[in-house]
Amino acid sequence: MAQALLRIGAHADALTVAREITDPYLHATTLSALAVAVGPHEAEPIVREITYPYYRVRALAQVMRATSDPRQAYALLADARTWLPAVDPDWQLSAHTELVRAGAALGVAAVADLVAAARDLAEAAKSSAVHELAVAVGLGQHHPAAASPARSTTPTSAAGR
Repeated sequence: MAQALLRIGAHADALTVAREITDPYLHATTLSALAVAVGPHEAEPIVREITYPYYRVRALAQVMRATSDPRQAYALLADARTWLPAVDPDWQLSAHTELVRAGAALGVAAVADLVAAARDLAEAAKSSAVHELAVAVGLGQHHPAAASPARSTTPTSAAGR
């Protein structure tokens, strides 16, 4: 219902409906969509209601892209940084990438540490995790994505995870 209200531009009604959603994922995605639909200043309080860490970081990044106020963008970036540690490890690279893309307009210095962290996450993803995922989804051992990394330093045993 909230999505339908968003489509017709009834943002206040959509927010009322979204606030009543009890499923954390649906609540987060609905509030994220609403935050994107309204202006940057109206979006900030909506984003602050999102408790699902990845979706909060993503929504903050989207609002950063939409704002023309550098002070607001820096404040949003600071807020997003505080939520990064809470993002599920499987979504860390995606969250960092969202912030780097959104923060690029603020300059390299503003997101240099995020770029470095994203690079580290990407390097880690190239190791055994990609091999294990490719095999798990059925690509088979001989598929290029499932090629075992050479001399990986990432532990592959259950004890190393």
